Amino acid sequence: METLPYFSCMQPILISASKFLSGLFSREGCGGAWHRHTHCLPIVGRVAVSPQQPDPVRMHTGARPHENNSFLKVFLMAVAVFVSSGLRAQAPEQWSSAKILHELQRFNTFGSVLYIAAHPDDENTRLISWLVGEQKLRVSYVSLTRGDGGQNLIGKEQGPMLGLIRTQELLAARRVDGAEQYFTRAYDFGFSKSPDETLNFWHQDSILKDLVALVRRLKPDVMICRFPTTGEGGHGHHTASAILGKLAFEKAADPNYITGDLPAWQTKRIFWNTYSFGTVNTTSEDQISLDAGTYSPLLGASYGEIASLSRSQHKSQGFGTSAQRGEVKEYFIQWGGDTVRKDIFEGLDFSWNRLPEAKQVNALIDSAILSYNATHPAEVVPILLQVKKLMDNVTFDFQQVHSERNTWYQHKKRALDQLILQASGIWMSASVTEPSVVPGDSVQLRFDFIHRYSGKVKLEKVMAADEEWIKDVSPANNQLISQKKQIRLDTSLVYTTPYWLVSGIVDQRFVPEADVFGNAAELNDPPVVYAFFSIDGHSFNAILPVQHRYVDPVAGELFQPLMVLPPVTLQWSEDVMVFPNNISKTVKLNVKAQTANVKGKWELAIPSGWLVETNPSDLKNISLKEKGEVQSFTFILTPQSGAQAVMVSAKCIIDGKVYGMSHKVLEYDHIPRQSVLNKAEIKVVPLDVKMEKKTVGYIPGAGDDIPQALVQLGYQVTEINEGNFDRIKLEELDAIVTGVRAYNNHKWLNDAYPLLMKYVENGGNLLVQYNTNNRLGPLVAKMSPYQLDITRDRVTDEKSEVRFVSADHSVLKYPNALSHQDFEGWIQERGIYFAGARAAEFESIFEMNDPGEKSNDGSTVIAAYGKGHFIYTGLAFFRQLPAGVPGAYKLFVNLLEK
Repeated sequence: METLPYFSCMQPILISASKFLSGLFSREGCGGAWHRHTHCLPIVGRVAVSPQQPDPVRMHTGARPHENNSFLKVFLMAVAVFVSSGLRAQAPEQWSSAKILHELQRFNTFGSVLYIAAHPDDENTRLISWLVGEQKLRVSYVSLTRGDGGQNLIGKEQGPMLGLIRTQELLAARRVDGAEQYFTRAYDFGFSKSPDETLNFWHQDSILKDLVALVRRLKPDVMICRFPTTGEGGHGHHTASAILGKLAFEKAADPNYITGDLPAWQTKRIFWNTYSFGTVNTTSEDQISLDAGTYSPLLGASYGEIASLSRSQHKSQGFGTSAQRGEVKEYFIQWGGDTVRKDIFEGLDFSWNRLPEAKQVNALIDSAILSYNATHPAEVVPILLQVKKLMDNVTFDFQQVHSERNTWYQHKKRALDQLILQASGIWMSASVTEPSVVPGDSVQLRFDFIHRYSGKVKLEKVMAADEEWIKDVSPANNQLISQKKQIRLDTSLVYTTPYWLVSGIVDQRFVPEADVFGNAAELNDPPVVYAFFSIDGHSFNAILPVQHRYVDPVAGELFQPLMVLPPVTLQWSEDVMVFPNNISKTVKLNVKAQTANVKGKWELAIPSGWLVETNPSDLKNISLKEKGEVQSFTFILTPQSGAQAVMVSAKCIIDGKVYGMSHKVLEYDHIPRQSVLNKAEIKVVPLDVKMEKKTVGYIPGAGDDIPQALVQLGYQVTEINEGNFDRIKLEELDAIVTGVRAYNNHKWLNDAYPLLMKYVENGGNLLVQYNTNNRLGPLVAKMSPYQLDITRDRVTDEKSEVRFVSADHSVLKYPNALSHQDFEGWIQERGIYFAGARAAEFESIFEMNDPGEKSNDGSTVIAAYGKGHFIYTGLAFFRQLPAGVPGAYKLFVNLLEK
């Protein structure tokens, strides 16, 4: 089931009608609107919003490929129309007249391009915008990773949670430029200096299989890699993406290379899209080139302007860019396929010859385009209905489900139905007023339907919860049908959480059980409503995912994805708790009702080595009357002698069923609300650490959890910000810490600089965590009392040897004696953005390096200034402390108390 790239999942999912299909969609055929059944898969269950073509039976039922009903599988792939590019916080989209014309032009054009790179924000949005807008091609971007290992400039999320944000940012970018979005199972484990390391971590064959499967599904005419295979991309992931792209080009055409039942596909040619980034210029005038800076009057922007809007969706990476106007050349080097000289599409046929049985469509669409009335776009509908009749007469080849002909047939059928829907001015939505529901809940459902077409539009029936709701209604042009109904949700609804996170990460790869090849951007299982309607006698069916619809006093009417949750969720007060010197701590567990009238019991699972004392008033019974009500339980946890860091989990037993999930909601204005369910557990870490000082000032940067970690150690933490820095008595603070990238984000630190330097001069200790200083991330405030250059140097191997420059240095002795064992168990990396050239006043503490590289002494540098000390560290404390790494805690304390 494939999706088109232009519409929100709040758009209906259209299904082409036939007598056989109508039979499948009857009440007898489906047996219940809220169930997933293998014989009516297109109208129930999980919606793929890559957009892509996952195996429909596998996607909806969890059945393994060999268990699929082959006839059902090929039939469903022929008829299902999923029109979505991702759930977003907007109402169902209504195209402008200009967009309808633009999509008419695209409908009359064949041709497909697959663009390949490593991370979100790697793609060339200008070229992609030009390929979609100017060339009218089907364009797909595959990012091998979801960007989990990057930095976060808008919040504290790291790892998979950051990857979730960046996934949504990519989908937002695709909504701007009109391309499709895909991924592989590769996990972004952080910066890599070599493709060999990357390919080894990812298990090359696994990611190659993902890519080959995608190539065979999409059947691109042209593949384009963003980076070269020779390392100029600077990141091991970048180079690896090119190596895998070239291999996928070759292996996709090899019939002996097996990826399920997908037949071999020979992409016509593959290119490297050369570039000029900073001091690296890989372009030259003898390369194939094109002008991607042209202006589209229809879109009202140049492709450079569209590209800037698309690229600026990568907000977590601080990639907002200015619009480019005027001629901008793109350059290419051909890597394989039939040789061309001047044009990457030279000799390719992008006409209806790709679907010869429907060649008459070409003339009809030409006629529609020539006669198009921008003030009355619905006038084109009769022509489009003629096209639909022609397309319905084209026979789907069940013997060659994945053939090129079938692929284009399905793609064009879906595009046509969406064109008819939009040109007719049809708008539909199914919504509830609650942000979340629980399987089995009774909810009030609202259905809205309107059209703006002068012909006959009939709403034949609406089905919800296996009931015919609205039947045989023929609304007049611009007459809104809006009705509400109380329904009971099915108990088998799937909980809302990112599918690729369900099975976790194994060997630097996600294991997405619900998606065999790992290509889908996301899969959603919202409740749905079925609408059956006709336009001038031509039948259409639509699936409407139920959304949360509400009015914000500032933003107005909003639509958000509806969250399906278990009846109860559990939340610890912290994700990680450290227990310095075997002290006892009170731990808090919140139990939240996601539905009304929750009664049951809660239980803890505590490994040996830890003593738990439950507050007598905290009985193990749960009794929550109202949805959203929270019941809190506290207990005292004490590490015993020899205790190890362990996971403590909790669960609730309700009506004999066990629920043990925590729930996290990510909410940012630029992406849809995200629901994440994880095992309800907390990491508890015993820590042998000595502390002398008590008070710490913290200047937040781009976002990290260091302050919470310091509070857990026992420090009193005072936030210092733009509003209070000149009023706080700095002399009363034992140390001041700046958050990651603070000097990249806060210009007010220029005003605070004299006060901070005076604080240090009078005996204070200022600890500055990493900042960047380059074209993309310059320092915006003065930082150091002496000359100090920040480089891009880093040590990415978290197990690399750490050598002490001077074993007698006070940082290694006081108040905690450090050894090399304290650098065991670090995660992702040692550090980033190390100090480079610096004044003689600075002294180095550590030397380290990645394999095969020279030693680097810039990870942590200290300078005496007056009676105090200025410290710069690129060590990744922002990752280590939230992860509960004991040695990192001890070292951080020593730096604070220098």
